Amino acid sequence: GDAIFRLSDEYHSLPIQKDKLIFHYFDRNHSLAGLRVFKQEVENRSSAFRFLPDEHIESDLDKFAYDVLLNGSANKFRSIMGLAENETELSKYISSHILAHRLCNLTSNESTLKQITLFFRGENCIRFSRLWEKVLAYTLITKKYTFSRSFYKSIQDSIEKIKWHGDNDESDISSKIKTAMNEYADISLCLNLALLDLDVILNDTQETEQKELIPIRKMINGDADKVKLIERFRDSNLIRHNLVSWPLVNYTNYR
Repeated sequence: GDAIFRLSDEYHSLPIQKDKLIFHYFDRNHSLAGLRVFKQEVENRSSAFRFLPDEHIESDLDKFAYDVLLNGSANKFRSIMGLAENETELSKYISSHILAHRLCNLTSNESTLKQITLFFRGENCIRFSRLWEKVLAYTLITKKYTFSRSFYKSIQDSIEKIKWHGDNDESDISSKIKTAMNEYADISLCLNLALLDLDVILNDTQETEQKELIPIRKMINGDADKVKLIERFRDSNLIRHNLVSWPLVNYTNYR
């Protein structure tokens, strides 16, 4: 028939497609070798950590964030003309660390946060705005919520310094650019916050043992636009599914 299977209320009523459901019965009085083999196979297939580049995990961010510009032989010091930021390699580096911390219990490296701060100083914060979301994802995955807040604040400060220099009305164009960039910054932030416990971060009266989330709650407290954006991302399920802590929980009524 068209029976619909759901987990109990304890697991937030997760619906399960009938054609994705297979029941196996293991008698406790018989060999459980098949179950152990199956469990090992699942663990082997889900261990994506072994595919990560070792150099990304073991090296500093600065090694990948910059390229040396040369004019002539690479063996001569006088050939070095300067350094240039490498957005692509930096993006790969941060992605590797997000995945590593997502899959494994790694200790976050404080030097990585310091190097991120230095990289995004000045105009780099605006030039590499496409990486805002990824940096915020990394800080939230590693539970560096205070840094998330300070990084978002530094983005706002950089946006406020934007000025248009051209033939058209400077104030009008500068205002439009600032508005657009602030909206993009809010999206980068709220897309990640939608992955957190909404009952905690959106309710400043609720007691919580997750004290580390209080800085985030204070940041969005009273900001109706951010609250609405977070709720829309969660309700529409337009979040980064690969970053969901408990697979499939985003298909339940859990907040």
